[in-house]
Amino acid sequence: MRLTVFTLFVKDQDEALRFYVDRLGFIMTEDKQLGDYRWLLVSAPQSKDEVAINLELARTPDQRALVGKQGGG
Repeated sequence: MRLTVFTLFVKDQDEALRFYVDRLGFIMTEDKQLGDYRWLLVSAPQSKDEVAINLELARTPDQRALVGKQGGG
């Protein structure tokens, strides 16, 4: 078994969660509050045990500048 986690910076974790679950059909695989940090993972149903996306709250100006502009390649 192999787990791969990708981080995606978002401006609002709840909004991003609704989009990925309600619109794209992903499933929430983890939602943990660690102090003021929220660890939020979603996965495609067919790969829930292998690949996950961490919907990370963009906190710094550099991170906020990446929202909506992240992609491979």
